[in-house]
Amino acid sequence: MFVIELLMVWTQSELETQLKLALKNNSPFSNETNTIRLSLRSFYLNALLYDLQNSIENDLEASLWKLVHYRTIEEFRKRVKVIHQAAKAKNQNKLANAEKHNLRQLSAEFQFFLKDATTFYLQFILHLTKLYSLDPVEKFVLKNLEFLNLQITNIPELPPSTIISPELQSAAVQICHRSLIFLGDLQRYVEMHSERKPKNWNVARTFYSLALLLVPENGNPFNQFAVIDTYEGDELGAVERYFRRH
Repeated sequence: MFVIELLMVWTQSELETQLKLALKNNSPFSNETNTIRLSLRSFYLNALLYDLQNSIENDLEASLWKLVHYRTIEEFRKRVKVIHQAAKAKNQNKLANAEKHNLRQLSAEFQFFLKDATTFYLQFILHLTKLYSLDPVEKFVLKNLEFLNLQITNIPELPPSTIISPELQSAAVQICHRSLIFLGDLQRYVEMHSERKPKNWNVARTFYSLALLLVPENGNPFNQFAVIDTYEGDELGAVERYFRRH
């Protein structure tokens, strides 16, 4: 068992290092970067689904969001900023055709990434719910997402040694809660970087609302509601949401 755990740690560390280098040296959406990102995501997913207790102890859920998803979002923002700074350095009031083309391509790749990440987190919640019999998630979340017609197939059974304690189920519910917040964030980014006007934040709000419904004692979704309020120029609403969180 020790040898297996050692190999898993090495694999995780190696993939994390490869992804950092790929993001530094390539486009965040290049084939090489995507391949490494998906490999690391698959590693985290399998660990979280089938060795949940150990994954919680090693904070793999946070790594799944920060390293696989949020770091890519940050890289996208950096690339967009570079394009605009290059135009500014040339004293251009508007982007040149080549820069517009690069920005459109980058934005299209980013939207595809966000769509894929959204599908991933929905499936992640669904898998956790089925594997660990999470009745609150089934009742408060999945019932409200029936319109998405989520399908799940080929879930291997948990290892025979797995003990599904109430504490482990509670921890899994908390992971689903945070995943719903991530889903809301992903939908905010979809809307922020779309050409749609006026902006529509309803999908993001839906995921934040479901997170609050699932774990009402955790007020973190109010922070995200406040962010949307600031987008809409509702500073008073943002302050109110902030104080409701605290």
